[in-house]
Amino acid sequence: MTTTLCLILALVASLAAALPQPQEVKEPKTASNEAMLIPMEVCYDGLGCFSTGGNFYDLVRRPLQLLPQSPERIGPTYALYTRRSIISGQSLVYGDKSSVEKSNFDASRPTKIIIHGFLENGSEDWVNDMKKALLLHGDYNVIQLDWSRGNQLPYTQATANTRVIGAMIAQMIVWLEAEFGASRTSFHLLGHSLGAHVSGYAGERLPGLARITGMDPAGPYFEGTHPEVRLDPTDANFVDAIHTDGDSLLSSAKLEGGFGMMEPAGHVDFYPNGGKKQPDCKQNPIISIIINGIVEGSKWAVACDHLRVLPLMTSTVMHYQGDYKAYPCDSYENFKAGRCATCGSTGCAFMGMRADEWRPPTGTSGVRMFLDTTGSEPFDIHHYAVSVSISDVSDAKKQYGDLYLILESETGERSSELTVFSKEYMYPGDRRTALMTSPDSVFNLARITVSWKHRWVLAILTQRLRINRIEIFEGLTEKRSLFCARDVSIDSGKSITLGRSNAC
Repeated sequence: MTTTLCLILALVASLAAALPQPQEVKEPKTASNEAMLIPMEVCYDGLGCFSTGGNFYDLVRRPLQLLPQSPERIGPTYALYTRRSIISGQSLVYGDKSSVEKSNFDASRPTKIIIHGFLENGSEDWVNDMKKALLLHGDYNVIQLDWSRGNQLPYTQATANTRVIGAMIAQMIVWLEAEFGASRTSFHLLGHSLGAHVSGYAGERLPGLARITGMDPAGPYFEGTHPEVRLDPTDANFVDAIHTDGDSLLSSAKLEGGFGMMEPAGHVDFYPNGGKKQPDCKQNPIISIIINGIVEGSKWAVACDHLRVLPLMTSTVMHYQGDYKAYPCDSYENFKAGRCATCGSTGCAFMGMRADEWRPPTGTSGVRMFLDTTGSEPFDIHHYAVSVSISDVSDAKKQYGDLYLILESETGERSSELTVFSKEYMYPGDRRTALMTSPDSVFNLARITVSWKHRWVLAILTQRLRINRIEIFEGLTEKRSLFCARDVSIDSGKSITLGRSNAC
C-alpha cells in the first residue's frame, strides 16, 4: 500500500479500530470513554449475557471495550438458495415456521452458511460467486447471511456485534434442529474476516457443529487474544483457516500491515504464499478502479491480500481436483527452501473445500501448512522439491548464478523453463535444496533439461558448473525421481538432458 489512496483508506480503517467513535444508537449506552475501560455487561432474551470483562478485557489488544448492540438493532437476515432456487433467495425467519415450510430448505441435505465481514453485506459479488460454486458442486442448502446493519463503523462496535450475530446463528440452527429435524453435524459455516470470528462464536454454542472455514480471520482486536475471544479449534468438529493478509495493522507503525491474522485459528491453518502478501496484489489503484469501478476498485486496491482468500476458496470448490495441496512446515522460509517436501506423520491437506479430507493424528490442532499459488484463477500451481548435488572433483569451482530445469514426463509433456534458484553461490560439494513451482502438469518424470547462467560481473573466460546429481520430489504425486549427471561440466548458457536413473 504505497499510494496516497491506499494510505488514506488504510489509515481510516486502522483509526476506526483504535480511536473512540460516536455511537449511532442508544443501546447499550456508553456514557464516556472512561466507561469503555471498565468491564460492562448486557443481556438479551434468548441469547444470554455479554460482558467486556474476563477474557475479553484486554487493554493491549482491545483498547476500547464496547458492548454488542441488540439483536433487533443488528437484524440479520438469512437468504436460502438451493438447486431449485439458485437465482432468487428465499427468506428464512427465526421463529416463523411458515418461512421455512414454504422454502426449499431440506433438513436431510448439508447446509452451508456464508458469512461476510466488516462493511460488507450478504449480496456481495464474492458471496454470490461462492454460492453458485457450492450449488454446482453439491446439492446443498446455501444460506447467505446479511448482518450489514451491525458491521458498520466504528470497527470497535462491529467487533463487539460479532458476538451477538454468532449467538443468533446458533439460535437459528438449534431452532431448525428442533422444528425441522436438521442436524448441526451437517452444517458448515464459511466466514470471511470478522465473519470468521462470528462463525467461532456460533460454534462455541453448538457442540458437534460439523465444520467452520475461516477465510482470512480478522486480525485487529483478535490477534493474540484468548481462544474464547476469537476463532479456535474447539468451535467445531473441524476448523480450517486460510490466511492471506496476516500482518496485523495494529502492529505496523507504517500502516503496511494487513487486515488478517497470522496466528493459527484451526485444526489446520493454510498460508498460501506465506500468508502475508499475495501475487499480483500490487496493482495501481487507478488501474484497479478503471477495471473494477470506483467502489470495487478502491476496495481491491487497499485490501487485495485480504480479499484474495475469497476467489481462492471459491476456486477450490469450482476446481475440486485442483492442486491446492499444502505441506506442513514450521515456516514459509523453510518451505521455500525445499525442506518440507514430504507430508510426514502429520500428513498433507488440500486447502479449501477438500480440507476436511485431512486425517491427522488424534488431538492434532494448530498445524501450519504452506503452498504457493498463482495470481489469477484458478490459482493452483504444482510444487516440486529439488535437491542439487554440486560436484567436488578437483577442477570444480565455486560459481554464482541461476539454475534452470525443464521437466519432461514419461508421456512427453514438457514444462516451461523453471527456475530452481537465482543469484546463488554454488560451492563444490554442496547439496542445495529448493522449492520449484510450475503451472504445467508434468508428472512421472522421465527426463530433465538442465541449464545455468553465471552472474559474475567481470568474468571473461567461459564459466562451467559441475553437477553430480539432481533429485526431484513431485508434491502432488509424492513420487521421487533421480537424475545422475556424474560430474558433468555445463557451460554457462548451455544445457544438457538427463534421463531418470535408479541409482548413481
